[in-house]
Amino acid sequence: MGESVHTKSGAKKGRVPMAQPSDGLPKWWKAYFAAIASNGGFRYKAAEQVGIDKSTPAKYIEKNPHLKEQFDAAMTEALDQASESLMNEAVRRGRDGYEEPVFYLGKEVAKVKKYSDTLLMFTLNARGKGTRNTSFTLDLTKLTDEQLRRLADGEDPVTVVASGGGKG
Repeated sequence: MGESVHTKSGAKKGRVPMAQPSDGLPKWWKAYFAAIASNGGFRYKAAEQVGIDKSTPAKYIEKNPHLKEQFDAAMTEALDQASESLMNEAVRRGRDGYEEPVFYLGKEVAKVKKYSDTLLMFTLNARGKGTRNTSFTLDLTKLTDEQLRRLADGEDPVTVVASGGGKG
């Protein structure tokens, strides 16, 4: 049994065997999920990388619904790997920095090391490792006069609220 595979332009590439003898999955299956994991989670790009039409995975699962759980698990794992890779790169750029070329009169004359504090901050917050939430709601009716004075003087709201002494 085979499956017609179409190129991006819609032209038929020919009949491709549906499955590898060892595991009963199509030949593109493992390569497709590996491509998703390595390319940052882009499914259409992964399809292009392994030489299948972007609709092939969805059509395959539609014809083989018994493999949906396996497909979903493989997709989740591939996206988790892609996310981890992107997070690692964000941390590396924030912690270790990256080199950016400096040009003068159209020629590279030096490199300067740059760091991304913002990228590192967002990465830490995404992982739940930030020092605190980036926003919160403050009910001013529950603050004491002393806390309100401190806020008016420009003190950090988190410090003021954490010091306690609010009403009710």
